[in-house]
Amino acid sequence: MTKGRTVTEFDDAAFGLAVNQVSKPVKTKYGYHIIKVAAKKEAQEANYNDSKAKIKATLLDQKVESEYTTWLEAKKKNYKIENTLEEV
Repeated sequence: MTKGRTVTEFDDAAFGLAVNQVSKPVKTKYGYHIIKVAAKKEAQEANYNDSKAKIKATLLDQKVESEYTTWLEAKKKNYKIENTLEEV
């Protein structure tokens, strides 16, 4: 996680802890949280070449998700589908 991506109370508690340290209960608008820091990494500047494969996979997933329903409806028109399951 990166700083600034969660609510202020969570950020303040999480980023104020050392590695392997556990927080006291933290109250946010989402409830109570207990945070343990397992590890910390230095922030790095985004690099296209390092991120290219992940970007491509994300774009493909988005395309599949947006086209799936249309494709499925088109396929259903080619087959007679009968639901034989009993309604509960």
